[in-house]
Amino acid sequence: MNATLPRTLKDSGVAAIGRIPADWDVVAARRHLRLVARAVGKRAHEYDLLSLTKQGIILRDISENKGKFPASFDTYQEVRPGDLVLCLFDIDETPRTVGLSPLSGMVTGAYSVFASSVEWYRNYLYLLLLHLDDAKGLKPYYSGLRKTIRPPEFQSIKFPVPPESEARNICRYVELETARIDALIKKKTRFIELLKEKRQALITQAVTKGLDPTVPMKDSGIEDLEAVPSHWQVRLLSGLATKVTNGYVGPTRNILVEDGVRYLQSLHIKSNRIIFGKPYYVTESWSNEHKKSILNVGDVLIVQTGDVGQVAVVPEEFAGCNCHALIIVATTADLDGAYLSWLLNSQFGQASIKRIQTGAMHPHLNCDQVKTLKIPLPPLDEQLEIVNRIDTDIGRMEVLGERTNRSIDLLKERRSALITAAVTGQIDLREDAA
Repeated sequence: MNATLPRTLKDSGVAAIGRIPADWDVVAARRHLRLVARAVGKRAHEYDLLSLTKQGIILRDISENKGKFPASFDTYQEVRPGDLVLCLFDIDETPRTVGLSPLSGMVTGAYSVFASSVEWYRNYLYLLLLHLDDAKGLKPYYSGLRKTIRPPEFQSIKFPVPPESEARNICRYVELETARIDALIKKKTRFIELLKEKRQALITQAVTKGLDPTVPMKDSGIEDLEAVPSHWQVRLLSGLATKVTNGYVGPTRNILVEDGVRYLQSLHIKSNRIIFGKPYYVTESWSNEHKKSILNVGDVLIVQTGDVGQVAVVPEEFAGCNCHALIIVATTADLDGAYLSWLLNSQFGQASIKRIQTGAMHPHLNCDQVKTLKIPLPPLDEQLEIVNRIDTDIGRMEVLGERTNRSIDLLKERRSALITAAVTGQIDLREDAA
């Protein structure tokens, strides 16, 4: 192919798109897209229900949403392969506003469905809208508190139109390059999953079998736990705790302040860590009036409602904090709080917590139930050795996981940048480009 001269650029008229090649047209969406309204009505049972997600258009399982769908499907509409499906209201709150359907089915009235007989432009426009979706590039066209674009207004927006041959090249190029990137992302995501599995297996092995694989074993007498080292004890948590109590349970709207004593809640407890990402505070005087829920180093916190079973030990950094609706376990000298926390974060510990929770619709733990937990108990020096080994090994895994997650983020950024560059003509994909 012969090299082409540098391209002359012009303004596209859409801020988020910027400058485009001068030989590209800019026309209203209605030129190539028509709004379709194929009401399914009483034929709804003949269709699969589709939904637009960050991953694209997927099949939705109605059986999992029994009772959430209306008796009448008058507002539901048919979708055919190749239709563009857009969500044009509450746009800032929508994970993905555009999908190119590979499926037949139906969608709710929350979506707008567009069809086009111009296959090459429809495919190009889909990629362009993906770019605008990431950039929130349709903001100038929002109206109302719900940040909505009515379908006729959408059809009035002017979008670039490359020459047909170039548009087809753009679509082929993006498909090929994003497939390569997606394959790498999939591989790295699987690696993260394997790391999580290895993490859980490492924790469970250490807190239930110890660190010496040659040590003699004995029957534990605990459900879901066959054997433990023969020199370990098995005891009820009630005999290994000086305190098992609740954090403050009550309305918080009148007790929270801008600054003061940190006030921990269930959202702060994740994977044996306290992450004070969303800060809440109470006054020192209020905290002192509720001394039983003031935290000490080594206390173990268990989420009792919501994300039941999340557990973390209190480090020095959070000593003196108060807490809301968490179970607080203060251990005796025979049980290290960090060991108990890792134990309850293990597969065995999570199964034990699940077994004692109550309430099918709204799972809940209470202190009396937590006291009945059976604890495999190594000697204290062995507990500390186990905690040190887990902390070290998990620390290495977390560093590796963070690096991998960062590389996934970079790949996603590269994917998005690639689409942007292609659909706006920053990459010259003309037939005679070199």
